[in-house]
Amino acid sequence: MGFDLVAKGPTERRMVLQNLLEVEEDKLQLFGNTLVTRSQLETHLPEKHCFQATLTDEYQRTSEWICRDDLENFWRNKCIFGACEEVEEMHKLFLGSCVDVYETKICPSQVFELGQITPQMLGDDHRVIGDTIIGISDIARAFRGGRCFKVASTFFCEDDIPELFRTGCMEVHQHDNSGHNVFDVCGEDFVRLMYGEVINVNNHMVKANFSSDFNDLSHECI
Repeated sequence: MGFDLVAKGPTERRMVLQNLLEVEEDKLQLFGNTLVTRSQLETHLPEKHCFQATLTDEYQRTSEWICRDDLENFWRNKCIFGACEEVEEMHKLFLGSCVDVYETKICPSQVFELGQITPQMLGDDHRVIGDTIIGISDIARAFRGGRCFKVASTFFCEDDIPELFRTGCMEVHQHDNSGHNVFDVCGEDFVRLMYGEVINVNNHMVKANFSSDFNDLSHECI
């Protein structure tokens, strides 16, 4: 469990937080009123392990696979299931507890080693790519509400989603001082690119540019 700070007075709480977060900023995070250590979450979800989160509300019941890369993204950006707001309580999923978000109840399954997860468990909408599990919904979220995103000189549009999901790769064209280069981004690099990270492919530094409220790339799709 985390360190509950609710009972502390405002002045003391600020001092405790300031000292702890300054000294151990990469090892501690504040989620709501609870201070959680990174090692707590990593212990419950080791490398190459995943669990299935089931989301249930009045109208539907859906499932998402959560793996170590999702934990890394949650720790760095406080984002999960494509949402980056109202997710403070979601850290409990990584500790094996259910979470209630508005009218939705989210519960984690047991944690599975990646090699134990069968195609039947994955279903048609998820597949193993690299050391994680990617769903069609994960790729769709990369569009950030727009119809396309851009990697180097290449645009990927929503009708590319089935192919990106099937192959776990993208063919990227890049123009720079060395000329016109074409290379594939696959596996772990493909996943990291979807999360917005900068990757190095054949000595080319590549980052995806996503649609946003201020820079919608949808007009680039035909």
